[in-house]
Amino acid sequence: MTEVMELEHLALSPEQRAVQDTQVLHLWLGSAQAQDAQALRHGFEQAVRGQWSLNCRFSHHAGYRGLRQQPLQEPAAGRWQFVDLRGDSNRQAALDSEVPAFELASGDGVAARLFAVGDSDWRLHLSASALVADHASLRLLARLMVGGAAGVDEESGHFGQFVEWRQAMAEDEDAPAGQAYWAAHLRQASADQALQLPLRRLQGQPGQDHAVSALSVEQAHSLNALAESRQVRLDTLLQAAWWALLARIGGQSQVLAGWLHDCRDDYDFFAASTGVYEKTLPLVLNIDSQQGFARWLADCSVLLDSHRGWQEHAPAQVPEACLRAGFSVETAAPAGWQALRPRTWAFELGLQVQQGSHGQVAGLGVYTHAQHYRAGDAQGVLNQYLQLLERLPDGIEQSIERLLEPAADVARLQGPSRPFAESSPLARIAHWARETPQAAALQSGVQVLDYFALNQRVEQMAASLRGVGAGADTIVALALPRSAELVIAALAVMRSGAAYLPLDPQWPQGRRQQLADTAQPLLVVGEGAALEGHRQLDWQAWLAEPATALELPLPAPEQAAYVLFTSGSTGQPKGVVIEHRQLNNYVQAVSQALELNQCRRFALTSTVAADLGNTCLFGAFEQGACLVIASAEDMQDAPSFARFLGANQVDCLKMVPSHLAALLDDQPGALPATVVLGGEATPLALAERIRRQSPGTRLFNHYGPTEATVGVLCQRVDDDAQALGTVLANNVVVLLDDDRRRVPAGAVGELYLGGAQLCRGYVQVDQSAFIDDPDSPGQRLYRTGDRAVRRHNGSLELRGRADGQVKIRGFRVELGEVECTLQGLAEAAVKVIADAEGVLSLVAYVVCDEAGLAVLRQQVDNRLPEAMRPSRYMRLPSLPRLANGKIDRQALPEVQPDIPAGRAPRDALETLLAGHMAELLGRESLDIDSDFFQAGGHSLTVIKLVAAIRKGLQLEVAPGIVFDHPSVASLAAALRERESAPGQLEKAAGLRLKLAALSPAQREALLARR
Repeated sequence: MTEVMELEHLALSPEQRAVQDTQVLHLWLGSAQAQDAQALRHGFEQAVRGQWSLNCRFSHHAGYRGLRQQPLQEPAAGRWQFVDLRGDSNRQAALDSEVPAFELASGDGVAARLFAVGDSDWRLHLSASALVADHASLRLLARLMVGGAAGVDEESGHFGQFVEWRQAMAEDEDAPAGQAYWAAHLRQASADQALQLPLRRLQGQPGQDHAVSALSVEQAHSLNALAESRQVRLDTLLQAAWWALLARIGGQSQVLAGWLHDCRDDYDFFAASTGVYEKTLPLVLNIDSQQGFARWLADCSVLLDSHRGWQEHAPAQVPEACLRAGFSVETAAPAGWQALRPRTWAFELGLQVQQGSHGQVAGLGVYTHAQHYRAGDAQGVLNQYLQLLERLPDGIEQSIERLLEPAADVARLQGPSRPFAESSPLARIAHWARETPQAAALQSGVQVLDYFALNQRVEQMAASLRGVGAGADTIVALALPRSAELVIAALAVMRSGAAYLPLDPQWPQGRRQQLADTAQPLLVVGEGAALEGHRQLDWQAWLAEPATALELPLPAPEQAAYVLFTSGSTGQPKGVVIEHRQLNNYVQAVSQALELNQCRRFALTSTVAADLGNTCLFGAFEQGACLVIASAEDMQDAPSFARFLGANQVDCLKMVPSHLAALLDDQPGALPATVVLGGEATPLALAERIRRQSPGTRLFNHYGPTEATVGVLCQRVDDDAQALGTVLANNVVVLLDDDRRRVPAGAVGELYLGGAQLCRGYVQVDQSAFIDDPDSPGQRLYRTGDRAVRRHNGSLELRGRADGQVKIRGFRVELGEVECTLQGLAEAAVKVIADAEGVLSLVAYVVCDEAGLAVLRQQVDNRLPEAMRPSRYMRLPSLPRLANGKIDRQALPEVQPDIPAGRAPRDALETLLAGHMAELLGRESLDIDSDFFQAGGHSLTVIKLVAAIRKGLQLEVAPGIVFDHPSVASLAAALRERESAPGQLEKAAGLRLKLAALSPAQREALLARR
């Protein structure tokens, strides 16, 4: 060290200022070889004495801002401690003990602890203040002390010289050009270019996960040879591959990232000195995954070389978005030692290349923050990176997409292959009629049919249907409410060889007419208004007909079992044809996957016009169990629902999550032993609520479109409510990109389904949603339109839609169909909104006057089921349009709460009701004359409103009162007619309002006094 450097004090370098808030850095190494403690101590002290940065004290000096660093008059030896733990039963406590705080003012900034845990288990812990050393310096220190270095070559530079040089660089004539370089580079960036990996989550547990892999000599040699042939540095090749992988997984063409760079790799003069040299260089990367990797490698090499040239002018603080992903190279541990604990990374996701003593790649490690990535993600990403490196030597000219396309056996999620018996629910009913004839099969209220009686009724009605022409390739429509009669009729239609088509009586007449016109059923069985042009068979008259005895063969596997209509994007609903063989596979496969043999009492709570309830409907008969039909009254509110479950001892239930959430009572109570959720995503809050209220309940997610027969994926819900990991037997699931290429794990793709449950097709509709399976010639796949990501553990996570389809309270709704209905009446557009609990509804933007809007509402209500009707209408003078004439959906205004134009609440009861209604509608207020349903209310919000009335007013009412009296004024009047004493409800409402106005502390004090 020069005399000048011994006397003067220096400002902190930009690199030091950047880490000033970081306290201490750590390096843990382990060795299975016996060690000489004295030799290691000598090596440590010699190495410390030879390093300028490890012999400095830090203090404030008059006339200078901030800390200054000054060399010690006499070199220090550093702290040393040897701890012999051999035979110590409390060794872990010693290993976990912290190093006493460093005294930087006195030059105390580095420490070494050597632990003898066993004769073949030695641990070395190096620690240093972040102001005197970076992570690479700790590794250098380890190599110097283990290698027995006496010091540093006199010709080598030291950190003090680097600090002086950095100060000179800041004042150099090239400094403005350097600053302009980085400003121009970062000007390309914006916040949305931060790496958006689909697997990244917003909140998790603190901590860090990592995965490491050594490279064989052959692999290292192959990569070296490839880099030489491309005339790029080896670390550039590795970095280019890393960014290509992340860009492909993230589906981004531009990415913001960080490169943790050590300038000692560029300046041999400082290569043997400790200090704070590492810095994060920001990267704005433009990566086209469809281009050849060789082209990207060349572009990346130019960028990294340019960054090296201007690195000393890099910004001290990089954008936060650059810390989403990182890359670094560090030297491997000294010979005979290996790293025990990963370093703490600023990057959420990073690749660390371990470099051997001769510059070769010794190993690779991927590190993740547990807050943003799950356990196993690090290993999964590392495996993908290793696969890419393996493919590069022979495929460097291929596109990045092609290089990262997973093999078919990896990308395809295949359910187990099971040779299910050629059975059907009809055959199972006949089986149980013989084996357990008196066992309960079907219950609706007090009406109970055993298996013998059920089978007899089905056979008789099937024979009657045959007599009027029902059979293979015919359809019988069923316009019946959810009831035992509907179940019997559906089974009888199937037994006759025909397919049943449910037409929900609650649907508008126009909707039922439209579906019947499309399907052209042989006849319509039901009650109520007849459908024009279709033969109607009165249900009661059918029951009164004399029983017919006729031996019928069971339907063939390829015959249609039922037809269900789903919403269509072209404006026309699509009739999905499900055959007996597909239904048979589903029933047996789902019974195995969900272990439905544990259940004896299955509840049917949903409409049969959608296949959500088919899990319980046919699952019960597969098990020889009882199917219990819930009446409309049973499903009207939480108390009725709870009574239904308890009184009927239901042990298996399937529902839409939002519907179940609305019907769950606040009081702890036992739900069925098995609950299956489907039709929409399950909120984690609902899963946690179910666990709290009914810890013994087995909770499952179940997914699948109607075209794949109810569902093909399921998952037991534990801490993760979004995962779908089990593919039902004989089914296949694959994610493909827009070019129908398999997407790698962690990337979003469109979900395609195939296998034994894929439907026959649609009734009189284009079959373009079905494609040839690219990996299985002769087989079909169904394009669901759902987007999903495959996690590294093999499970799937749904990520929205690739088209205009949404799920509204469990029903598939194509925005295109709703828009077509509206546009037949007025100029209109539709979009989806979510309330505070995530429940979706539709808002319609229409160009019409007030009178026209009233007519429009009425006509839509006559044509569309409730779930497909917009809950809000906004009148606009015109719809915003793009230059090409299409509707500019991004420019559609946000839904604003209507300003009440009518009367304000006149008393406490109306005030309380208006408050409840406004809260459910997401509004600040609601006048007493507004229609709750025209303001956005629907059946689920009615259930919640009635629950609030019951709880707040202690008055038992049914949801029907809200449908009959949809305004605050009319509802308040109707409630007053039910009060036991005049003024009772007004008094109760007043008390509720006063209680709500109290602060939490006042409320607690009041409750304590009571």
